[in-house]
Amino acid sequence: MKCVNCHVKRTKRVSGSGYYKRLLASKKDSFCPAEKQIGLDLLRTLPNNKYYDKQNADGIDQLRRVLLAFSLHNKEIGYCQGLNRLAAIALLYLSEEESF
Repeated sequence: MKCVNCHVKRTKRVSGSGYYKRLLASKKDSFCPAEKQIGLDLLRTLPNNKYYDKQNADGIDQLRRVLLAFSLHNKEIGYCQGLNRLAAIALLYLSEEESF
């Protein structure tokens, strides 16, 4: 966990305040190759959890934004199945930006 905290702090320091919001804003101006696959996986993520069980559930939009931001931030990885579950679990305990 300490390693993760160090990486997060370093990324915040290098990228500056508001990085998560800037990533999402940049997405509005461009196409994200991962967007289609993310959309397909959202309802498969934790289907028995009330935050992710239907399209208008509370966590679905947050999960979409976190996954899109990650795919924009880390273009080498982009998005791959499994990230949705990690992000969904993080969102159960952390804020949207902290989950990113």
